[in-house]
Amino acid sequence: MKKSIVLALSLCVSMLCAANDIPEKLMALHPANEKVSCSFTEVRVMPKVKKTETREGTLVYQAPNDLRMDYTSPAGDYILITADKLEQCKKGKTQSVRVKDRDNRYTIYRATLLSCLAGDIDRAAELNDAVSECKKVGNKYVCTITAEVAKSKDMKQIQVEYDVTTGRVLTIKLTEGNGNYATYTTHF
Repeated sequence: MKKSIVLALSLCVSMLCAANDIPEKLMALHPANEKVSCSFTEVRVMPKVKKTETREGTLVYQAPNDLRMDYTSPAGDYILITADKLEQCKKGKTQSVRVKDRDNRYTIYRATLLSCLAGDIDRAAELNDAVSECKKVGNKYVCTITAEVAKSKDMKQIQVEYDVTTGRVLTIKLTEGNGNYATYTTHF
C-alpha cells in the first residue's frame, strides 16, 4: 500500500515537472528571426446577442514585432501590427493606435498576440495579470492563460494550441470579460 502511494505521488510530481517545462520547450522552438506565413480562419462569437461572424485570410508573422493579417473574406479588411502601432481596417474604416502607453488595452492586445505567436506564454500571462497552465494533449501543447480580473473588453482567457514538433500556433482563442470570444485557426 505504501509503495503504491509513493509510486502515485512520484508519478504526479514527474507529470507536474513535465508540464512546467512546456513554456521553455515552446520558446526553444521559435527562433529570434522566425517568419511564418499561412492562411487562417477567424470565428467571432457574441453569445449575448446570438451572433457569429466568420472571416478568412492570410497572415504573415515576422518575429519579434511584425504581424499582418489580410482578410480575403471580407476583402480589404486587415490588421497590421508593428513595433510601434496596431492598425486595423474593417469595412473600409481604418483605426491606428500608437502603442506607447503600456496600460492601453490595444498595447496589451498587440504584445499578447505577438507573445503567443512567439511561444512566450509566460510573457502573455504577465501582460494580462494572469496565470498560465500548459499541458500536452496528443500532438499539441495546450496553454491556457486566465486573468483573475477582466473588464468587459479585456481578455479574460487566452487558450493557445501549439504543434508539439514545430511549435507553430494551431489555434488561439481569445475570450473577453463580457463573454465574447474569437477563435483563430491556422492552415499550414
